[in-house]
Amino acid sequence: CLVGSEMCIRDRYLETLLEFKELIDKFFDNVFVMVDEKEIRENRLKLLMEISSLFSFFGDLTYLI
Repeated sequence: CLVGSEMCIRDRYLETLLEFKELIDKFFDNVFVMVDEKEIRENRLKLLMEISSLFSFFGDLTYLI
């Protein structure tokens, strides 16, 4: 890719995100988000929103479902 090109930036961004794949998978496999304790639930939902925002660079992924 051409350094500084939009495609190159996207490719590098995606490669960086993929480094977190295992951690994200573990989170979804091992963490129950909707717990009864309000503070814990809200913190976990905020974390999910942050993770989601990292992927928003590629568009609205909810249309893929």
